[in-house]
Amino acid sequence: NFNWFVVAALFNGMWKVTENSWNLLLTEDTPREQLVPCFSMASFMGVVAVLIAPISKFAVDAFGLVPTMRVLYFIAGVSMTTKFLILYKFSKETGPGKVRMELTKDKSVFRLLWECKDVYLRIIKEKRMLLTLGLLAVYQLITTVNNNCWATFVVEYLGFKDSDLSWFAMAKGFVTLIAILALVPRIKNLNFKKPMLVSVGLFMTAQALLLTIDALGMPKAGLWPMMIFIVALEAMAVSMLSPLTASMLFINADPDERARIFGMVYATIALMVCVFPTIIGFLADISLYLPFFINIGLFAAMGVFAVLISRLPVPEEQ
Repeated sequence: NFNWFVVAALFNGMWKVTENSWNLLLTEDTPREQLVPCFSMASFMGVVAVLIAPISKFAVDAFGLVPTMRVLYFIAGVSMTTKFLILYKFSKETGPGKVRMELTKDKSVFRLLWECKDVYLRIIKEKRMLLTLGLLAVYQLITTVNNNCWATFVVEYLGFKDSDLSWFAMAKGFVTLIAILALVPRIKNLNFKKPMLVSVGLFMTAQALLLTIDALGMPKAGLWPMMIFIVALEAMAVSMLSPLTASMLFINADPDERARIFGMVYATIALMVCVFPTIIGFLADISLYLPFFINIGLFAAMGVFAVLISRLPVPEEQ
């Protein structure tokens, strides 16, 4: 029932605890020019799993939704536990991590937490860092809208079946893999404005087309190719946006305080978006068009943030 979904959501939200350390472990010993490819490869490995999404469609058709989800959750539990054990056994502390541990070994946790206020003031006073925080927050809001409304819109407004969603997921994963291999190597992480604006434009176009094909009442025969085209546009956009936004935070953060800056940025974004799903749900009850109109506006804001950041000097690599 709903209460157990709330409990499950609380447990599921705990992955945010490890997001900070995961990103630092992945990137702190990585040269700056390799950051975007590094984040892209991590995304690449994650997207590979999406290619087997249609299996879930056939399982749901054969066994029902609840038994299929129970098996999938079991597989997820085994898979993630294996990941934890592999990382614990074979990962090593990063160079900056060792330095940070040495500097803080005589400080209590409470003192370190108290010092966070000074770090946070530096974040909001440094213009490039503050704009980066805004860009990341907007991107998270966009992702929230898509995660909550896209599938519902496609099923309720366009008339697709729930089981069809797995085909869209596979198509999106396939295009994302191609885009990561073909587009991302051509992106220079310090010259991010053009690829950022292109990817924002692609995503805005995909969202606008999604609303247009319903408003125009496109014939059923044309829906599938149009939806594949829309999914392809979103996939190309995400393949660039995801590593670009992730690498921007790493580049703009003070290397000596990167761990605390990451943590506070993630926490701030979480606070900013925590009430957003409720607002989106309220708007979706009125019309599912409204969340996507908001998304298009958020994309425009993201483009503005990208332009403003590009006009500021890039922090020197330390």
